[in-house]
Amino acid sequence: MLTKKSVLGTLALAACGLALCATLFSSAGPPLAFVGKAGWPSDGSEIVIETQAAKGKWSVCKPDPAWLIWDNSGTNDGFITTLKGWLKVPILHEQPGLIAIGKSLGFTAIRVSASTTCKSSPKAIFSHCGGPGTDNSCHMMLFNYATKELVKDGTYDNLAITQRGITKAHPFDPTHAPVPFKDLDGKSAVKAFPDIRCFESTSVHALRMVKQAYDDAGLDFAPLWKKVKETSAKSFSFQHLIIDPELTKLYAKLVSAAGLECRTRPEYQLGYNGVYGRMVYQDYMGTIDLVHDLEILRAAIGLEKLSLWGASYGTEVGASYATVYPDRVLRLILDGNVAVSNDIYAAAELWSLSYEQVWNGLAAACDSDYFIEGAQKEHV
Repeated sequence: MLTKKSVLGTLALAACGLALCATLFSSAGPPLAFVGKAGWPSDGSEIVIETQAAKGKWSVCKPDPAWLIWDNSGTNDGFITTLKGWLKVPILHEQPGLIAIGKSLGFTAIRVSASTTCKSSPKAIFSHCGGPGTDNSCHMMLFNYATKELVKDGTYDNLAITQRGITKAHPFDPTHAPVPFKDLDGKSAVKAFPDIRCFESTSVHALRMVKQAYDDAGLDFAPLWKKVKETSAKSFSFQHLIIDPELTKLYAKLVSAAGLECRTRPEYQLGYNGVYGRMVYQDYMGTIDLVHDLEILRAAIGLEKLSLWGASYGTEVGASYATVYPDRVLRLILDGNVAVSNDIYAAAELWSLSYEQVWNGLAAACDSDYFIEGAQKEHV
């Protein structure tokens, strides 16, 4: 039975986005450990560059070239240099299971950027502007807001990442050098993590998939479709979904259909095996993947500890990094907290209830202001 709570939960999940939501909520995971194949320590220890990072051999302006390569020497405004480049990361950070059957997914690459004076600064702050998902322009937004002087006086370098799956060109980083890394075989070029773009849940393609499912089940789709057209003519909105459970069910099916179609696209396929089943890029673009990517970035620039500033969903990223790598955090700013949850449905319910509670509070405040000592105020 559809209740108001379940309807709100459905809407919260749908609002999160088709390709991103399910993976972004997963925050738990083991520490960064690779096993068994060329390029991975066989004893399951942390990544090889960790030993170099502890010695302070690398820096933002001179990173470990095995993992981070800037496109060029960057741009300079007279005080601060802006660098943009590629960070090499494993497609799948936890490799056991794939190695056992001789199928490693190898590496991919993501865009990173930094604002720095190229001084011997012992500190760096990673900025995440929320999302779900952010790109490597984030440090410029927070940078202009509050961190400019910290970078300018050499106290901090400011870093940002284009999160997996959202690599579409941004005005801040419209063109860039080819990915410069080789994969595990030493010959194949590492590919950039693809830009994941799915059909909207309201697309004609998703609608056709759902209609076909109704037809295959011997159900009459026509009455429901008639209701959709009638509702759309009245300026369709989320309010109509809450009022009409049938439309809510249809919307959930459309979201599911669009997500399913996205997982079958050839450009997102990574292969198939008995351990993981169908492997697609979307399975490796969650919060925990970003957490491990940050750990590689930290080590590649030679830092023992990293500071993080996260806004909105970025607070989940910061909290997750601090949970998985507590000894690697210098300072942590959580700006507009989003609760960390391993349960996507519990998270959706939490979000929906918080919206409802805010609305109820506003409604109660309006009622209190509208009626004073039993006398109705003039309505404005």
